Amino acid sequence: FLLPKSFTLKWDFRYKSPYISAQERRDGYFYSNIALKKGFKENMWMATLAFSNIFNSRKYTKISAGEGFYTEKDIIIVPYASLKISYSFDNQK
Repeated sequence: FLLPKSFTLKWDFRYKSPYISAQERRDGYFYSNIALKKGFKENMWMATLAFSNIFNSRKYTKISAGEGFYTEKDIIIVPYASLKISYSFDNQK
């Protein structure tokens, strides 16, 4: 991507493999996040606009079982956006 000066783009893809232990099992899943950062006033001020789980794919089933108990949960983490404004004191990076 070609971005104008003082813009930064971060895009990640994450994969969580299936998990199995003595009493618990979780499905595998993937998700992706993207963030755009812009610096102002010689990068002393930073604004970051971020979107989490952009493909709405962070969904999995978690099962806990043992002697006398069994629970099954469908976990769904919905996409969301955030805006962060920060200021750097003393010219720290």
